[in-house]
Amino acid sequence: EMKFLTHEVLNNFMRVQEDAGLGEPEYVVRQGLQLVSWKPRGGRLHVTPFLGSKKEMMNAILPATFTFGGKPTSTPSQDATERLEPEIPDA
Repeated sequence: EMKFLTHEVLNNFMRVQEDAGLGEPEYVVRQGLQLVSWKPRGGRLHVTPFLGSKKEMMNAILPATFTFGGKPTSTPSQDATERLEPEIPDA
């Protein structure tokens, strides 16, 4: 999972390149969000602008906690939109 995150999901600026499901249970991380902080088990907290390198992330002890922030550039799918907006019954 860490290899997928560092090689496929994050670009060199620690920004999400494409929507991806991470974790167990799966959590969808939207395209355009930026990695704000991460903390490996028993390790130190890495916070922007001192996140470290992708290589350091690959060598981290799992499990690790990640925090993403910013505004996603991709729009949620139609199914996700329907789940977020509850239907208002007629009065």
